[in-house]
Amino acid sequence: MHANTIETTANQQGWTLHTGFAGGQWLETSSPAGEDLIIDVPSGRPIPETVHEHAEQFDPDEHVRALVRSPMEGQPGTIAELLEDAKAIQTMLDRLDAALSAPPDDDPHWEQWTAEALDEMLDDVAHKASSLAQTVLWHHHAANHGIETPENTRRQCLDTLDDLRDLMNRDASRHPLT
Repeated sequence: MHANTIETTANQQGWTLHTGFAGGQWLETSSPAGEDLIIDVPSGRPIPETVHEHAEQFDPDEHVRALVRSPMEGQPGTIAELLEDAKAIQTMLDRLDAALSAPPDDDPHWEQWTAEALDEMLDDVAHKASSLAQTVLWHHHAANHGIETPENTRRQCLDTLDDLRDLMNRDASRHPLT
């Protein structure tokens, strides 16, 4: 699953994907009772795999025991409320895991697109392709002057290609038949 698709999927499930300066990533949301939930994604590790492990390893009972042993400011006052919130957290993790594990909808449903929608999509693709060409040209210039690294340029090109793929696979329902 591509970075843009992961971010969109996470957002649809109520999670926010953050990226730090050093490239580290984490997903963040709040439980129904207001507990801050953070899934730290180790550098170079696929986000869906990390989320799957969190969903599999999360134990609502153990979560409640940890909060009873070391209470946090603002947590619910009763064990029943803590357990209800912990079960909701498990559901949130399971839903995020299922959403990130779902196969992508790679069928762009071309036959359902209007001529106007196809023109708009092709304009977007042309713009992204132009950005990709500019990135490559910048790399050639910058590499000759010691400004840019090949790995950074490769990453930028792959990000742009991911954007292109997302544009090509947009859901045709965005532009219904007229």
